[in-house]
Amino acid sequence: MAPPKIKVRGAARNKGIPSGYLLGRSSSGTGDVELLDLNELRDFGVASTSSVAGIGGTHGFGFFDGGLLADGELLGSATYPVDITFATGDSGSSVTAEFPASATAVMNVLAPDPSSGLNVVVGTFTFAAHSKIATVAWGTGTYTLKAGSVLKLLAPSPPDAGLANVHGTVVGTE
Repeated sequence: MAPPKIKVRGAARNKGIPSGYLLGRSSSGTGDVELLDLNELRDFGVASTSSVAGIGGTHGFGFFDGGLLADGELLGSATYPVDITFATGDSGSSVTAEFPASATAVMNVLAPDPSSGLNVVVGTFTFAAHSKIATVAWGTGTYTLKAGSVLKLLAPSPPDAGLANVHGTVVGTE
């Protein structure tokens, strides 16, 4: 038995399906096939080339430490095959704790100095007293980690008596 013919409303015999449209169905039910434009495809989760390119240039790291943080504990590290720029105020970055800091607590982000090779502070994640949300700050507003260099995140030193169960996602771009 041959499959049924597909009828598309709005696609007259001599006009065909317009460029930039696909056949599909966005309405509920079991009615006729519909013409779908790019906006409708985005609503379904189909990404455009430009949106994929934007995401492709985004990198970063996540971390979690359960319980109280140890003095200067290494919480995570990252390295990338390309230069990555981190920016203060990036909405994709978030560092939080389930239990607030007792006093101001600063987590340091270290990277090698290009001249000496020694680790220096290039960013900070600062919890104000009684806060569960850290402020993420990078040097003079941005910091570019050179390809192959190691970024390290250290717990506050001295440790905070209350800050615990710290979670974070920090993003950067190529």
